[in-house]
Amino acid sequence: MTAPSHELAKIVFERLASEKFITSEDAKKMINKYAEGKLRQEDWRLSFEKGLDKESKQ
Repeated sequence: MTAPSHELAKIVFERLASEKFITSEDAKKMINKYAEGKLRQEDWRLSFEKGLDKESKQ
């Protein structure tokens, strides 16, 4: 059984990826950091920039 924080992180990042705010690859990488409270501002910014850049190219 996974911790509730990991379940919530999974839901949050799947939604962000489905809405194209971040890439699905970044979502997978960020779930554990988010659940453990180790995600930094720079992590968020880079992921959003990559997601928006990818979306604008399509």
